[in-house]
Amino acid sequence: TAAIVLVVSFVALSTLWRAPQLQEERARRLLRIPRLLDVIPGLAGVGLFALVVYSGFDGAQETNANFSVTFIYVVFWVGLPVASVLFGDVFAVLSPWRAVARALRGGAAALRGGRALPVLRYPRRLGMWPSVATIVGFAWLELVYLDRDHPATLAALSLGYFSLSLAGMLLFGVEQWGSRAEGFGAYFNLLSRLSALRRDEDGTIWRRRPLSGVTGLPVRAGTVALICAIIGTTTFDGFSNGGIWRTNESTVQGWFSDLGFSQNPSIELAYSLGLMLCVALIFVVYRVGILGVRTVSDRYDAAELTTRFVHTLVPIGFAYVLAHYFSLLIWQSQAMGYLI
Repeated sequence: TAAIVLVVSFVALSTLWRAPQLQEERARRLLRIPRLLDVIPGLAGVGLFALVVYSGFDGAQETNANFSVTFIYVVFWVGLPVASVLFGDVFAVLSPWRAVARALRGGAAALRGGRALPVLRYPRRLGMWPSVATIVGFAWLELVYLDRDHPATLAALSLGYFSLSLAGMLLFGVEQWGSRAEGFGAYFNLLSRLSALRRDEDGTIWRRRPLSGVTGLPVRAGTVALICAIIGTTTFDGFSNGGIWRTNESTVQGWFSDLGFSQNPSIELAYSLGLMLCVALIFVVYRVGILGVRTVSDRYDAAELTTRFVHTLVPIGFAYVLAHYFSLLIWQSQAMGYLI
């Protein structure tokens, strides 16, 4: 069935879609929402974050009975990507660290009687690499770390990430840090480029053709790695539940046990190795595709092609996420209750 779908899709595309259709947004203005009203969703984001931390530390220390576990792994990690594709970059106004950073910078500017400028300049060479580390790190927490469901652990990690993001935004600027180094903001913004809705800095909301926003994706250092990490970590999530991994998992664990590691570290190291190999595999597959393009046209070198076509991976990344997590979002009644 998959082979038939693949063949029919390529024949239809090559026959019916001979000219670019999504290179331009062709946006149409809908309405304008004043930036001042961003305070309301910002306060909601801060309140939800406070509830997550409070329930993590003071709530029942049981996975299925604590709000923080379900909210982080289901509502936040699964629900927000879907919301970003449907409604645009909603996390930009819901982010609790953005809201607090903006409030602090606004207060500092009011005291000084001028505009609060960043203390430091964000290093260009750093690019998106901090976001890559964040996404891979969260995937490691979700898929590898054996104590991942402990509410107090999640609350402590949430506070740590909040502090790190807040410090980065105060030092380098809210937008500079938020669009490059803040992993979740960069991830959700990436997916929001697939949406039919876009919001400008002045609060104007535009309607555009779905998927067309991704063609204008700014490619910085680490952008390719970020998208490959999104696809690769989701790939490992599915692969680690399959027969091949289950059959060979004990063998991989045995390698680390032979090096003197105890059982739990051996399990985590084995899964860490599998996670990194899946991310590397996606990058290799993409590079092979780029080399294949060069056999058709030598207009660009491999480095230029790598960045020129990286935006085409974004819909694939979202499709992987949606296909893998959609059943969890629909069927887990507790998560649906929180969403409602």
